[in-house]
Parts: sequence; C-alpha cells; structure tokens
Amino acid sequence: MDQQTVIIPPAAESISLAQAIRAAGSMTVQFTAFDKHPYGRHADFHLDDSAGNPVTPGVIRADSTADFARYFQSSAVGGAFLLKAAFPVPGDGLLIAVFEMRLTNSPGTTTTGRTSF
Repeated sequence: MDQQTVIIPPAAESISLAQAIRAAGSMTVQFTAFDKHPYGRHADFHLDDSAGNPVTPGVIRADSTADFARYFQSSAVGGAFLLKAAFPVPGDGLLIAVFEMRLTNSPGTTTTGRTSF
C-alpha cells in the first residue's frame, strides 16, 4: 500500500458559532471553533452600545496561550474547542447592542463579525 504525507499548514482558527447573552450586570460570550495547531493566542472582545459607541473599558483582551497549551496537551478530540468568557458589566448590560470577537494566533486573526442583539 502506498503512503503519502499531507502537511496541513498553520492557519487562523475557524469559528463555527458565536453567541452572546446579556443580563443586567453581566455578559457571556461563547463560541465554538477549530484549530489544529497549538499556537499562542489571544481573544479581543469589542462591545458597543446602540449608538455604536464602544462600551467602557473598550477592547477587552484575554491571553489564552497557557489555557490552549494545556488543552492541546490533554485533548483527544483534536482541535475542536468551545470558549466561554463572562464579563461583569457596570450598569445595565442590556445597553450593549453589538459584540465582536477576534481570535488571534500566530498564523492569523479570525473574527466573528459584528453581531447585534
């Protein structure tokens, strides 16, 4: 039987589903994605009000390099993952009208696009 080696080049994550839930005083963002390579990464969360103004404090960045390294060392599933991030929101979280999340690893950046509630 002939054998052939296929090399899959590094690439940005592929996001398949993004959701956000708002509540008074909090917001939770959840997304499922796929990444075959355990590169360092960070996630940037952008939240806007209904007038299109950024919600304070602006961009929220989460460095998930160590978490993904642990995941890829112990995962038998490969590169499929679910990421859930919860944020306290001072004031009324229901005033958040739009969210966008960017996930960046060393090969590139993937975005959910701007999603309205």
